[in-house]
Amino acid sequence: MNQQTCTMLKRIVFSCRKALTAGDLAREFSVSGRTVLNYWKEIGEYLAREGLERAVSFDGGRFVFSGGSEDRQRLGQAIGHMDFYDYRLNSEERIWLISACLCAAEHPMKIEEFQDLLSASRTTVSNDIRNLRIILEKRGISFCENKRTGIQMRCGEYQRRELILEIAHSLDIVRGFRDPDFAFSPFPRFFRELFSNPGREEQVKNTIARCERRGLLRLSDRQYYRLFFLLCLCAGAMSAGRTIDAPRDAASGPARTLAAELLAGMEGLPQNGGETDYLAEKLSGLGITGQEDLPQKSRSYIEFLTDSLLYALSFCYDVDFLSDRILREYLTAHLRSCIHRVQSGVPLENSLLQDILQQYPADLRVLKDHIYILEHGLNLSLGDDEIAYILMHILTSVERRNLKAFKPKLAVVCNAGIGTGNLLAALIQKHFDVKIASVCPVHQMDGVIRNTPVDLIVSTIPIRSDTVPAITVNAIPTDKNLQELRVKLTEIRDAKMRLTPVLRHSSPGAGIPDAVPPASLEDLISPSRILPDVEALSWEEAIIAAGEPLLWQGCISVNYLNTMVSLVHRYGPYIVLAKGVALAHAAPEDGMLQPGISLARLVKPVPFGHRDNDPIQAVFACAMPDKPAYTAALLALMRKIRRPAFLEALLTASGPEELMEVIVK
Repeated sequence: MNQQTCTMLKRIVFSCRKALTAGDLAREFSVSGRTVLNYWKEIGEYLAREGLERAVSFDGGRFVFSGGSEDRQRLGQAIGHMDFYDYRLNSEERIWLISACLCAAEHPMKIEEFQDLLSASRTTVSNDIRNLRIILEKRGISFCENKRTGIQMRCGEYQRRELILEIAHSLDIVRGFRDPDFAFSPFPRFFRELFSNPGREEQVKNTIARCERRGLLRLSDRQYYRLFFLLCLCAGAMSAGRTIDAPRDAASGPARTLAAELLAGMEGLPQNGGETDYLAEKLSGLGITGQEDLPQKSRSYIEFLTDSLLYALSFCYDVDFLSDRILREYLTAHLRSCIHRVQSGVPLENSLLQDILQQYPADLRVLKDHIYILEHGLNLSLGDDEIAYILMHILTSVERRNLKAFKPKLAVVCNAGIGTGNLLAALIQKHFDVKIASVCPVHQMDGVIRNTPVDLIVSTIPIRSDTVPAITVNAIPTDKNLQELRVKLTEIRDAKMRLTPVLRHSSPGAGIPDAVPPASLEDLISPSRILPDVEALSWEEAIIAAGEPLLWQGCISVNYLNTMVSLVHRYGPYIVLAKGVALAHAAPEDGMLQPGISLARLVKPVPFGHRDNDPIQAVFACAMPDKPAYTAALLALMRKIRRPAFLEALLTASGPEELMEVIVK
């Protein structure tokens, strides 16, 4: 086995799809189909040696993992415990392993030790060491080589750790370091033997968990594994007396505060500024800076953008995404993390991207059509990896909704009498969340199917139906019957619950072409749409007052005006973007006739129910088609609203003309 075959086997075993074709793997690994078949020949021989040949099969067209979790773990453990005789190393891997050994060694190492470890000849090892010397000299690291005592590396602690991190990245060690049984690689376990300290690992795990409970950290799994590895490396080095004493660039801010907190949580480690600065530097590089320091206005703005995206997608799927509290919360948190990643230059890799591209192409296309809402609003460019993660949140909501709403309808057909049929129906409902549409004798089955929507026929005798799938069970189902029924119901759910995005009927905004010049705020608002002194006794009155100029000028219908109010009743004050300012809106389908923006400045502030930004003194109303050219103008207005000086300027302007100047300047 080698890197390619182990990676291919892992891909097959952990695939979210039931099967992978040779073409799928050839495209993914950028090799020919013949090469994939050669890899499979080697994998098949290895599986046979391990007694796991039945766990993975290839029928000439598809690779299928049919084993269970125990088989998956056995495979991972077997590969993880390989020595470097069974696992064939390439030259780059040998060089990195020699580097890792020298980083961990307290004393010089001889060439014979590397020969035994790598299962390589003396000539091969000597050539690798010669190449390694060239690589390390470019990094300012020198060798001390003695024919009698061996080879030792000379460098500072900072350089040593940076080299270890580079090796870990090159050998893809970080994710499997904590649990090497699922890494499908021998490298994580080897690294643990070199650098792991079980006692310190438990401390690291507890320290991270404590910071998460206190709200100091909010980590994705990817960030967690990287932080775990980094802290284990630092703790192990410090325990061995290898410390970074000289402070670096006087790091400050949330990252340094978090670094100090993490180090303080691990008892027995020396506390010094150099270590804190080093950890803060690494945390910033990973996009882990502790509690987000986004001001509340930015949080509200991100929440608004999230709701705007979900509102647009709701009309594509004909699903009310805004009512899914979990989706809104998780997607908003994901976008906050996304901002930190992009601003910190931390790349994101989505291991499920290929599966999403192949299984959800229509969903991905619809999301990409609307992703400009986030890109324009956040002033970021989102790649396929990020967009695919956002889509996973959307699909999770869809599946959660479908799982809650969909119950397969069963017709129970029994030839032994209605009493036996009712007993069978009751036993089925005891084990499965289904709806019994009918219990009938065999001769009535055709009439039941013709007049009643049915997803599955469960019969006590073999029957044939051309329109509805059928399954035969005992009157009192056996365990085997229940398992077969479970498989059948899963197939039905998979087929029924797949929700493909279908665009709704065209709206007034649909008639506006995509290729139009970008609209400016001057194109959308005018002094005649600005009301400088409005009396409103409630937030409902304030929204209606703000929208009336658009109604009078034929930009919106009465239904659009009412919908702006009903949305706040349904979802709360999500339209409040900043202290004192709200931006009311609805969807084009609710009655937008022409694009436009209007403003009502209130004589007396009105509470909207927002915890931080009440009371409201200025309410904008907007009617926009779902087109990038118009969304850019809306987002420009939203960015103005976030500035503290904007509200002050709105309140001090003397009339519609001055207010217009404040808005568009």
